[in-house]
Amino acid sequence: MGLPIPQPRPAPIRTDGSNPFAAHTMQVRLPKTIETVCQVNANYPLSLLNDLTRLAQAIQRDEIIPMIASYPTPPPDFALWQTAFKMQHATTGQPSTWLNAEWFFAETVFYRHIIDLVRWAETDRDPFAPLKAHELQQPSLWHALDQALSLEGDVTDRLPTLFKMAMWGNRIDLSHVDSAKFGVQADDAFVVVDDAHQVVQHLIRAQGSMFNSPSRGAVHFVLDNAGTELAFDLALADALLSGVADEVVLHVKYCPTFVSDATTSDVRELMNLCASGESVVTSANIINMGKRLVRAFVDGRLRIASHAFWNSSHFLWQLADELAGVFAGSLLVILKGDLNYRRAVGDALWTTPTSWAEATAYFPAPLLTLRTLKSDALVGIPADHAELLTAQDPHWRTNGKRGVIQLKEHGGTPSLG
Repeated sequence: MGLPIPQPRPAPIRTDGSNPFAAHTMQVRLPKTIETVCQVNANYPLSLLNDLTRLAQAIQRDEIIPMIASYPTPPPDFALWQTAFKMQHATTGQPSTWLNAEWFFAETVFYRHIIDLVRWAETDRDPFAPLKAHELQQPSLWHALDQALSLEGDVTDRLPTLFKMAMWGNRIDLSHVDSAKFGVQADDAFVVVDDAHQVVQHLIRAQGSMFNSPSRGAVHFVLDNAGTELAFDLALADALLSGVADEVVLHVKYCPTFVSDATTSDVRELMNLCASGESVVTSANIINMGKRLVRAFVDGRLRIASHAFWNSSHFLWQLADELAGVFAGSLLVILKGDLNYRRAVGDALWTTPTSWAEATAYFPAPLLTLRTLKSDALVGIPADHAELLTAQDPHWRTNGKRGVIQLKEHGGTPSLG
């Protein structure tokens, strides 16, 4: 399993206090997530609520991170986690603890343990569903979606703004509530890297190269959050299906995770809400988009694909072979959000002047990231610019106020090291 990865690359961020934000996440934010899950699912059996509380206590006591459950039968992602635990042990020669592990590994396996404890595989009950449902009841979501669908001009005129809206939608992240306070409206001054127009030019050039081909190719979205962010993603998908791409594939999480990350049921629920006119606030724009997407889904032009890899602690160059084959030759692959960005660059602090294209040169297709900054991992920012931003706002890498739109236009082989 895996794609070629350029060497050398920096080591991943750890939870041992060497990175303050990672340490704060483990010690404060994740136990708070457990508390919230218990509050919004108060009718869970007491034994289950106690198990969740013990998980929070295990983090605070810095206990050894246990393997996911294999009983009553190993789940579909069991082999992925076996490999991940072996890799973590090989790195240090000893078992990882919650407060002395690679942060990406610890955080992803934390959410996977929640799924085991609530017996999601047996009940199909999403422990984060009440929080997701509350967001769908917010008029601000639907007004913002209607605004996105009210843009004028042909599709290439609208796409740069839709890319930015899809990026700012990433602020509404129920696992990082501080970023939501900035809302989805933002000045371009807060876009630290803005390749939106380059993406449109890439799509136009790709169409030109396919002029004699019956196919325009597929765009793949690796989604992040449900709710507001997903609404903007659907608006962007709808635009791409109107003459830019023959097919759009929405890649979702295998099981609920990171509070608001999108699953298959989240996508279908939001599409059907739009098409039915039963949302809290509706408009002809929203209903028509919903109907177009439902029609595209029925016709096979819009697909939803789940895979356990997106719930795993593996980095993007460790992509499952079957997924690598799916992405190769794509018109464009869009990585949404902070977690997928961390996955792409190894969740590391890059001190060398490395571009997004260089850091992800291993990936076999054009790769676009739309992400608001909610963790420290970042490439493609000149050192002097980063220093200026730090002077203006010491927390600019983690508070969700700023975002990046970064494009690697070509598939290819590694160019570093």
